[in-house]
Amino acid sequence: MPYLKRHTRKDGRIAREKNDLNRRDRQKVYHSAKWRRLANAYLAAHPLCEMCAQKGIQKLAADVHHRVSFTKFTGIERMEMAYNPNNLMALCKECHAEIHLHNRNRHEGNQV
Repeated sequence: MPYLKRHTRKDGRIAREKNDLNRRDRQKVYHSAKWRRLANAYLAAHPLCEMCAQKGIQKLAADVHHRVSFTKFTGIERMEMAYNPNNLMALCKECHAEIHLHNRNRHEGNQV
C-alpha cells in the first residue's frame, strides 16, 4: 500500500512563508522605479502584443510579462532575471490573463 505523507501545520506554515517571501520580492520589483522605466521602454520598443502577433493579429500591448518567472531563482540571479529585457514580452491584457490562468491551472493540476 502506498504511503501518503500527512501534511502538518508546520508544512502549511512553511509554504505560506515561502509564498510571502516571493510576494514581497515581486512587490519590490514591480513597485520599483527601475521596473517602471524598463517596462515603459519595453512597451515603447514593442507596442504590439507578441502573442497576438504570432496569430496574425495586430493589437496594442498593455502589459510586460516575464517569460520565465524571476521567483524561480534566488539571490542575484533573481534580480538579473527580473530586469533582463530578453526575459520580457509585451502582451495585451487578454493574453496576459490567459497566460496566468494557464499557469495557475497547471500549477494546481487542472487541465486547461
